[in-house]
Amino acid sequence: MKKKGTIFALLVILVAGIGLYAAYLNKELPDAPNPTGTSATAVAAAGGTNAAPATAKPTTTAPRRTQTKTEPNAATGSGSYGFNYPGIAPAVAAVGGQNWQLLLVNRAFALPVDYAPSTAVCVPGVYPENREMDARVAPEYKKMYYAALEDDAELIPFSGYRQISTQKNNFDLKITEYRNQGKSEAEAIALAAQTILPPGCSEHEAGLAIDITRKGVWDTRVDFETTVEFKWLQAHAAEYGFILRYPKDKQEITKISYEPWHWRYVGKEAALAMKASGQCLEEYLAAAQ
Repeated sequence: MKKKGTIFALLVILVAGIGLYAAYLNKELPDAPNPTGTSATAVAAAGGTNAAPATAKPTTTAPRRTQTKTEPNAATGSGSYGFNYPGIAPAVAAVGGQNWQLLLVNRAFALPVDYAPSTAVCVPGVYPENREMDARVAPEYKKMYYAALEDDAELIPFSGYRQISTQKNNFDLKITEYRNQGKSEAEAIALAAQTILPPGCSEHEAGLAIDITRKGVWDTRVDFETTVEFKWLQAHAAEYGFILRYPKDKQEITKISYEPWHWRYVGKEAALAMKASGQCLEEYLAAAQ
């Protein structure tokens, strides 16, 4: 009996020792991590395991993207802008320099992706909304506007500077219009480009062009050519540095349909020379080379 009592006492001591050791270990160990990387205690405090896990901030910073003036992709016509218009592949237009007013922008030459002219309202206090041009041109249009007003012709600025997103939307809507008429994608793009230039290729995006209308007509229409405003522009616009950009007899050269409302600033010297010679901008620049 004495031997059994001794064994029982040793077992009690052993069990007690194991319990004390386990308690000691449990006190020292931290909360076990959960799959989200948040401690069990923190998860409980946040409302349990269904709480949304915190998103860790990346330890590295993504490299900063820089825009480059790349040549267009001749196969897709996407160019620097990343737009996919098959059959349209403009080169990047040369900008800057002393002859900035003679910048050539058309289906063959697109503005660099980072081109952003400083703009100003054409006729402050009269037509402020969406009537901006290049800040160097706006004052010239203002002079022309008030000069025409003295002759009872009001050159209402209908559309001036446009952002590339606006030009793209206009162009895409025209493509959709032709597609709805049963044209193929290629046909629709080609037809749309005859009246609306692709994004990046419009003089409006350069801030150098203005669409002009008259009172009572909030639109651009061919019958603008019958108005006193159009006749005044034909007689005097060159004196202020503006030309009719897309004449009726130059469509084979400009590749754009006749637009009596679209007037472009090129500077007084060039405008007067083009008026005297009957040249359009493409012809004038080619002759100057």
